[in-house]
Amino acid sequence: MEDKQTGIFLTQKLQHYFSIPVWCFSCKKYISSELKSPSPYLCSICYQKLPFAEKALCPKCGLKHSLISCRSTWATDITQFNAIFNYQEPISGWISNLKYFRNLFAGKILQQLIANWFSQHQLMLETIDVLLPVPLHSTRLHWRSFNQAVYLLKKQQQLPVSSNILKRIRKTPHQAGLSKENRNQNMENAFRVKKSLNKTSVLLFDDVCTTGTTIGELCQVLKAAGVENIHVLTLARVI
Repeated sequence: MEDKQTGIFLTQKLQHYFSIPVWCFSCKKYISSELKSPSPYLCSICYQKLPFAEKALCPKCGLKHSLISCRSTWATDITQFNAIFNYQEPISGWISNLKYFRNLFAGKILQQLIANWFSQHQLMLETIDVLLPVPLHSTRLHWRSFNQAVYLLKKQQQLPVSSNILKRIRKTPHQAGLSKENRNQNMENAFRVKKSLNKTSVLLFDDVCTTGTTIGELCQVLKAAGVENIHVLTLARVI
């Protein structure tokens, strides 16, 4: 029995040791006790250089403008828009590496940063019923083998995640490179609510918001399904 307990203890110690990196993923330098940051994967210097989004942004579209009211028609149904970062390096590179090259270590860094945001906004999240990741079409999901929006939410523990409510019913080309008009046409009738949604307040999550057309289309679908309050969170916002 004593040998078994000793083995369990050593296993736990080894798991703990190897689960905490001592080298900064960004600058590759050793993370000493003086250089620790809120992210176990980044030193404090690199963490402070991350392109965190400004706080004084439009609560509808997530951009900084001087208009009294937001003129972004896609954002009409949004109760509150939040972005954690601007879509800049190194965040933009880590997102691309995760989505297109399955760099899961970059994904783990992003997961932790998202979990930190959720921990810091617990009071706001108390009014929300469910967390909805933006869905992928089945063919793209098969090709990529995972939905990055679902994957990125795995470390947060504040809200239940439901990935079986929204469905992308039409395969659409990538939004990148399309004009604003073509982006809008590309997303028309691309989504539907897959099952009954008896929720008054939801948080819609996506990895990146560029023009807002994807989020805007989903908001229309959610409103038609009876959702009263639609909060939006993106890991990164193109500014």
